[in-house]
Amino acid sequence: MLKQICLIITCLGALNLFSQNENKAIKASSKKEDSSRIKIKRLKVNSENSDFCPFILNGKLFFVSSRYNELGVVYADDKNNAETTDLFYTKKIDSITFSKVKSLDGEINSKHNEGPFCFNKKGDIIYFTSNDASNLLKIFRSKKTENGWSAPEEMSFCPAGFSSCHPTLSQNEKTIIFSSDVSGGFGGMDLYQVRLENNVWTKATNLGKKINSENNEVFPFLTKDNKLYFSSNRKEGYGKLDIYFTFLDKKEKIYHPELPINSGSDDFGVFIDSSGTSGYFSSDRIAQNKDDIFYFYTWIPQLSDFNKFVAKDKFCYTFYEESVISGRDTLDLTYEWNFGDGQKARGEKIKHCYNKPGHYTVDLNIVQKVSGEVFQSQASYSLTVEEPEQISINSRDTIITGNDIVLSRSSALKKYTINKTYWSFGDGKYNEGAAVKHTYQKKGYYTVELLVEAKNQSTGKIEKLKVEKQIVVRDQKIYASK
Repeated sequence: MLKQICLIITCLGALNLFSQNENKAIKASSKKEDSSRIKIKRLKVNSENSDFCPFILNGKLFFVSSRYNELGVVYADDKNNAETTDLFYTKKIDSITFSKVKSLDGEINSKHNEGPFCFNKKGDIIYFTSNDASNLLKIFRSKKTENGWSAPEEMSFCPAGFSSCHPTLSQNEKTIIFSSDVSGGFGGMDLYQVRLENNVWTKATNLGKKINSENNEVFPFLTKDNKLYFSSNRKEGYGKLDIYFTFLDKKEKIYHPELPINSGSDDFGVFIDSSGTSGYFSSDRIAQNKDDIFYFYTWIPQLSDFNKFVAKDKFCYTFYEESVISGRDTLDLTYEWNFGDGQKARGEKIKHCYNKPGHYTVDLNIVQKVSGEVFQSQASYSLTVEEPEQISINSRDTIITGNDIVLSRSSALKKYTINKTYWSFGDGKYNEGAAVKHTYQKKGYYTVELLVEAKNQSTGKIEKLKVEKQIVVRDQKIYASK
């Protein structure tokens, strides 16, 4: 009599198998152009004059500009007749759309240069740069009143006979970092800090040679997590001023963002929003323009947030028979399992792993221990080893420089619904979509990462999964000569 075979499924190993439909070649082209992780957009709020050093506060964009102000009065610098700068603001509609620009009211804007600047969290105190009577740059403070901003007062920590400018305020409002050319520094302009102790600002101290260089360090900005951004024209940059950042608490390493944040032009005056993944900065990278304000955003999630997807490459089951051999002398008999994949094993309870999905007929026989002859057919069971959950990259393994390579996503995620698919090509370029094209310009070994955001149907949560594949890129000239 046939009896039921009981199976306990266990998961082992990793998978590298494809369904037939998803193994077919996919002819696809990229709908979006490959780009860096960060994208930028020039704001329409920019004028034909210089606009720079943005600062977002309470739904408004504040910035420095040499544009004409509302009063119709155009001040000029005494030395070169250039327009002086004032502080302006505009209401934020969305990240790149703003209302009509207005000049800051009160007694801040004057015939001198005003800006860059920073606010306290409430927005009722502003610290800003301006000229004093000797045309040196100094840092001033003004308070917001019912009648506008009060008359500016120079900060006590500005050293006499030198310039101090570009203030940024810490989250607890007890530290100001600024730039100065005071003697004793490491270069032309260095970054310094002062602390508020017993309602008195301390003497300025240099941030040290791990941050400052023999060149200029200017336009500092402190984030809420104590990350310090600044600009410098140090030698290793792309040209002119570049944006750098470090963690102020550690100061162990200086980070240098790649394109498109930095360019061969002046890049400075950065503002990072609360998410830490988007913000604004200034640049004169467009040749026909002066300084402009740009919005930047990270359109691909942080790669470290994705967990490597490890699928099964073995499919393991536990087979057992609940009955006891009866009849003939059981000392000569035993159970023998034929798993249908060419493998056999003896015993009442056996663990067996299949190497691939498929349909298998499992037979259980009672056999003689010595001869192996079948004494009795005990049971037969049809077992289907299903295609497992898997994600993979379909593409060629080798490509020539300058030629397109097509990459597509292959997936069999029964427990998931894929929402987003991103690609990291290993050369600083990214794209999105189930199928993309990419062109490598330099030979080498590149690790392509397929990044998938998928909803787990059991938990309802979005999971971030990734798989990798190495692509070999050969030089076109060398390949052609063979």
